[in-house]
Amino acid sequence: MERALAPLTSVLAHVPESIRVVGTASSLLRGIDLPVGDVDVLARDRGTVMRLSTAAADAGAACLVDPTEAGPQYFAEFETAGVHVSFSTVEVAGSAVGECIGAWPWRHFDLIELGGSPLPLVASELRLLSEVMRLRPDRWEPIGRHLSEVGVDDELFAAALSRLEAHPSLQEIMRDAIRPSADRNRG
Repeated sequence: MERALAPLTSVLAHVPESIRVVGTASSLLRGIDLPVGDVDVLARDRGTVMRLSTAAADAGAACLVDPTEAGPQYFAEFETAGVHVSFSTVEVAGSAVGECIGAWPWRHFDLIELGGSPLPLVASELRLLSEVMRLRPDRWEPIGRHLSEVGVDDELFAAALSRLEAHPSLQEIMRDAIRPSADRNRG
């Protein structure tokens, strides 16, 4: 994954306030062991998608999908080092809590260093919400273990849980995911 991002690191470093690495790649870059197939970069606006697309092409990435409107997204996809990398906006109005919607990914993120440059990763609490909503235990379980080890932003976690109010069983899955394994074993 880092090999795929290496050619793009200098590009991403010039716009850290305008991007967030989301999806499974953001978890893997934190050291969470889970299945990862691609790199998803959320862009604040279409202009950022265009700048990233131009820079990816200049860095030798193969364009798979030219920047285009795709439903509520403006989207482009490239391949570099055998990995698909997408740049997209999510153009949905409202204040719902989510990994890629509203102000949440822009306010709740962590910076890591990759190739000497800062790279913003969406908060793990938002990643956990996405994976629980998508019913993917192979992803929510490692994210939950990670959060139980490093700690949870209680306010963000509560906001994410509120997104699942209509689904109490999913709320319970999300709560259970962050409980330390010794507590889960006790029931």
